Amino acid sequence: MIGETISHYKILQKLGEGNMGVVYKAEDLVLHRIVALKFPPEIFTRDGGIRSRLLNEARMAASMLHQNVAVLYEVDEHEGHPFLVMEYVDGHTLRRIIHEHGPLPLGTWIDVAVQLCEGVRAVHRKRMLHRDIKTENILLSKADEVKIVDCGLAARFINAEGLAEELGISGTTAYMSPEQARGDQLDQRSDIFSVGVVLYELLTGRLPFEAEQESALIYLITNVEPPPPGTLREDIPADITAIVHRALEKDPARRYQHMQDILEDLRGARKNLRGHT
Repeated sequence: MIGETISHYKILQKLGEGNMGVVYKAEDLVLHRIVALKFPPEIFTRDGGIRSRLLNEARMAASMLHQNVAVLYEVDEHEGHPFLVMEYVDGHTLRRIIHEHGPLPLGTWIDVAVQLCEGVRAVHRKRMLHRDIKTENILLSKADEVKIVDCGLAARFINAEGLAEELGISGTTAYMSPEQARGDQLDQRSDIFSVGVVLYELLTGRLPFEAEQESALIYLITNVEPPPPGTLREDIPADITAIVHRALEKDPARRYQHMQDILEDLRGARKNLRGHT
């Protein structure tokens, strides 16, 4: 597709591919700006119900405006296949950053953690669950600004009872909460667990739960405590360890209940960290 023009977007290069589709860098020939085009998997074309829901939820997600959430500009179609037009972020995924450079320095970690939680809080305030928070879905721009992506694909809206409107397993297993891995009804505390997985990974350079077989991975997520971060890295302060531990509580009732709660603890930890440097 490189060099092709779809609608009024000229495809410049392929940026990546995953279980939620293929992403291309493109030029908007009308507004003269660089954008990212995401083409979801073929199931969104074959299944009319899924396709219709994608378009509806993506349009609603387009109202999500926050500096730490990548903007969804529009939803369009090409030869019967829907695609999303998103803000292009000049930077790298957090997964690539830790793969190439290892765990983040504590000062960088706390700044990224606060921005990530600010973005997820904004998603929740729109009465949405992201459901696929992972280092591959979080970008860090060259200006050190965190951007969460894929809010229009994995996300589900929260009903009046505070629960996700759809049951079923969706997401990336290694980042799932225990209740998500079991296919239970979800609320915003499931995203908080996924945030905890990301924070652990950024802090230690490894995932808290690792197994070759998916069934074994789900068992670990639902039954086994991860190695304490301090056993993998010596310079982690106790308050940061406590934040990650609470975010990863298997019982949602013992976990952080709202993103505001974890943000308050992160800001306190940042103040303590700066006071010791």
